Amino acid sequence: RALGLDEFLRFDLSIVRGLAYYTGIVWELFDVAGDLRAVAGGGRYDRLLAHLTDVDLPALGFGMGDVVLRELLSDKELLPSTDRTMDFFVVAVSDDQREAVLSLVSRLRASGRSVDYSLSGGGVGKQFKAASAAGAARVVVIGPDEVARGVVKVRDMSTGQEAELTADELADSTPQYT
Repeated sequence: RALGLDEFLRFDLSIVRGLAYYTGIVWELFDVAGDLRAVAGGGRYDRLLAHLTDVDLPALGFGMGDVVLRELLSDKELLPSTDRTMDFFVVAVSDDQREAVLSLVSRLRASGRSVDYSLSGGGVGKQFKAASAAGAARVVVIGPDEVARGVVKVRDMSTGQEAELTADELADSTPQYT
């Protein structure tokens, strides 16, 4: 009462946690509306560690229900977006560009960008599908022509707009086409 918590607590001698190692008070936590099962529950287990190890230390613990917590957050519209997104997916036209791809991926990551590429390679179309599935905002294509000219092709996945930039321009600045 002194802490102003009494309106949130209810003393209930009928609560039973189903695990025999509890030795004292047990508790359950519910949402304020009380519409869901317990979000979490736990209690004292003073002798549990001594049964499992050579340490005799009183303890208190709890378990939390991930399904119930998800339902509660969903009801309150507080779930964060789980859409996969990333800044760039780098595509190698052939295995000959693997070194250029790895160098650019490393550089983009070092600049704070989220970047992925296909470890197994494959055709350009397959790599674009992987980029789309990964939620890449932009795809960077490196082929033999681009390597020879010292540029990369960058495609905005939402608009289809393409630009040619040097690796320095891509890594060191925010492109104007975004």
